[in-house]
Amino acid sequence: MNPPRLSMSGLLGVVAVLACWFAARRHASPLWTSIVATVTLLLLLTGVAGAFFTTGTERAFWVGFALFGISYLVLVNWDWVGGQFGHDLSANLSDLAEFAFPAPAPAKIAQGVGSNAVTRPYGVPGEASRVRMVRVGNFVQVCRLTLSVMFALLGGFVAHGFAARSAARSDS
Repeated sequence: MNPPRLSMSGLLGVVAVLACWFAARRHASPLWTSIVATVTLLLLLTGVAGAFFTTGTERAFWVGFALFGISYLVLVNWDWVGGQFGHDLSANLSDLAEFAFPAPAPAKIAQGVGSNAVTRPYGVPGEASRVRMVRVGNFVQVCRLTLSVMFALLGGFVAHGFAARSAARSDS
């Protein structure tokens, strides 16, 4: 059984994609989230094209890549398909995001003058809390997209292994 080989340009592409995802997870802005979503979609559609235009164990790799990646993406992102099961797959990502982006320290804001000043209670949503919630949401989405490509790779290697084993049996 020959494992799939990665060329130097393919390895450079993997490093570029990983760098993009790590930057998006670090900064978690809507721009980075859309860049990662576009790259993920491009990779999964490349898997579909590879499934059509290759043969043998390469085709098996691309079929597994596309099938596992698209299935995971659909399960975790669309409520009407995945429902509770899909959200359970990535439930702990919110906890990780809470750790990565801690809540800003609550501050009392005095209104009025003197010792009778009225203060707002803690937890009143402000600009810092809104920005944090956007970052947490983007972080979770980037992680989901990254996991869909990881599952796609896993599916590609599993399918490649099955195809190589089947080819080895038919040769003997």
